[in-house]
Parts: sequence; structure tokens; C-alpha cells
Amino acid sequence: MEISLIGTKLHRETVIFLGWSGPRGLASVVLLFIAVEEAKGIPGLETINLAVITTVLISIFAHGISAGSAGNWYSRIVAALPDDAPERREVKELLPVHKGFVVAESMNMNSRENAAKRNS
Repeated sequence: MEISLIGTKLHRETVIFLGWSGPRGLASVVLLFIAVEEAKGIPGLETINLAVITTVLISIFAHGISAGSAGNWYSRIVAALPDDAPERREVKELLPVHKGFVVAESMNMNSRENAAKRNS
């Protein structure tokens, strides 16, 4: 995770938070599927399956228990950052609009602001 954030100028605490809350379980399952498909019949595959399943379950449990306190910790960190910190920049969505769907122009807009904009 840290390698993918090189050059973003994000603060160390942001990288730690993203690393902890990142998709480790999903990555483990994908790698397991690749191993099963590419290396059929290798010795110890059942042990690898068990290790991956155990890792994913522990990850779900650990992330579930720590989500609230980690989120509170990180929100305090971001609140203390200067206004020009990369973590405080407004993020614009660049999603295609399909017929019948309205895409918010900004991630900072809440649902009431979106509804008011649609109705005006």
C-alpha cells in the first residue's frame, strides 16, 4: 500500500490508516484463486487454503473491531492538518453519467445538496 502512495505527499498517519484499512482480505483471496488455478496439484495446497481463509477471517474480525476507533483517530488527525494538506483537498468525481442517473459534482456534497441541485 505504501509504495502505491509514493509521490502523493500524504502524511504518514494517512498512509498508516490506508494501510490498515486497505483490501488485504480481498488480495489474499485473489492470490489464492491464482495459486489454485495455476498450480493445481501442488503439495500443501490445502494448508495454503486454510492459511488464506484464516487470514481473511482474522482480518475481518480485527478491522471490524478497530474501525470505529481508527476512524475517530484519523478524523482527529485530518482535522489538525493545515488547510493546504492533500488530505483536505476537495475531490471531484469523474464518473460517466448514464441515462437516469445523476452524479454528484463533488464528494463533499451531501445528499440534501444533491437533491436540491437536481430539483433546481
